Amino acid sequence: MEINWEEIGREASNILSDYIKIKTVNPPGNEEEAALFLESIFKREGIEPLILRSAPKRANVISRLPGGDPSGLILLSHIDVVPVEEEKWERDPLGGEIVDGHIWGRGAVDDKGMGVMNLMAVILVKRMGIELKRDLVFLATADEETGGEYGAGYMVREERKRLKGKYLLNEGGAIVTDALPNGRPLVTVGAGEKGPLWLKLKRRGTPGHGSVPLPDNAVLRLSEALLRIEKKKRRISFSDIMVDFADGLGDGMGGIKGGILRLAALPPLRGVIGNIMGSNRSIGAMLRDTVSVTTFNAGVKENVIPDEATATLDSRLLPGTDKSEYLEWIKRTVKDDSIEIEEIFHSAASRSPIDTDFYGAIKGVALEMYPEGSVVPMMTSSFTDSRFFRDIGILSYGFIPAELSSDELAAIHGHNERISERSLTNGVKFVYNLVLKLCT
Repeated sequence: MEINWEEIGREASNILSDYIKIKTVNPPGNEEEAALFLESIFKREGIEPLILRSAPKRANVISRLPGGDPSGLILLSHIDVVPVEEEKWERDPLGGEIVDGHIWGRGAVDDKGMGVMNLMAVILVKRMGIELKRDLVFLATADEETGGEYGAGYMVREERKRLKGKYLLNEGGAIVTDALPNGRPLVTVGAGEKGPLWLKLKRRGTPGHGSVPLPDNAVLRLSEALLRIEKKKRRISFSDIMVDFADGLGDGMGGIKGGILRLAALPPLRGVIGNIMGSNRSIGAMLRDTVSVTTFNAGVKENVIPDEATATLDSRLLPGTDKSEYLEWIKRTVKDDSIEIEEIFHSAASRSPIDTDFYGAIKGVALEMYPEGSVVPMMTSSFTDSRFFRDIGILSYGFIPAELSSDELAAIHGHNERISERSLTNGVKFVYNLVLKLCT
């Protein structure tokens, strides 16, 4: 029996449209309604899912198609989405509109789109009567966008017995359509991700009337410290993941510049190569620990010098960076012992090896579908739920099999998030083919 991919694409698009319409903006999340929606689709196909509630209105969905070996493939996505600035969108961000071959709305890519790819792949395995040798698990979790404690974190803590699996596919990389010359796709697979370290900095000063400037102005002193942090860069560090990334990127680019990138395995050249790669800010963030100032608060009135100012820093640390060493670097860089530094949140960086049959399977499917493409591992500069599963020994890679332009990538967590129906259909096909390669 042949699969009619055009029909599958229409079905996937309609499901994603309805899925987007269910409001799961986090906070507060309220993923239960969307979990019930996924449950209803599975039941219609004769598949029994299980809803696991971690808190009122917070829910996770898991379903397992058994094979001979329970340590199979887990297809992970998250149900919640980030907030929107509705007035800045061209279309209703929670409308799920299908216009000119695109499905619009928050979560179209991150991560309801991937959830539908996974859902349809599991359904196709059931419809086609595929005999599995390894279990296939669908898992959709709550709360990823605010840390995962009610989702993947809850599942690992409270429902670990249900998480039997050897491999896990999650969000992370994608198929970038305009990164290489001649329209060749760059297939990026997240093999590692940086660890967040969020800090609060507080500087107290001398309060007073705005008409009399004071040298110990908390706003000015904290601002000077933040500028010192901004100007001071951490050193470039090439992991084996980023050496392979540079090699694959260089192969795809070709020419003199591409040839230089392919020499990243030689340590003496990494400074030069890092500077070349760092001209792209997204790639540069994969090569060093980074820090961004994200909030600044001070003052109550125009003519009052405040007695304190606070700011928050979003630091992202590479695997191998020692947190204590990094905090000492922050203290040395601010050069102000009066600044109090408080840790708000920390999660360790994580990574998976790339010399595995799982990575090989992803690469194999990618090259079958995109023979002109370059497949590269990458260090994801953000963090995902993969870290919870790596911690319990599950080999995890981050890859949304969606064909996305730079503009479409920029819309993730931004305005006008959307995915083409063609990309969604090919994503279903990719996941289905990966299941056949790994689980049959």
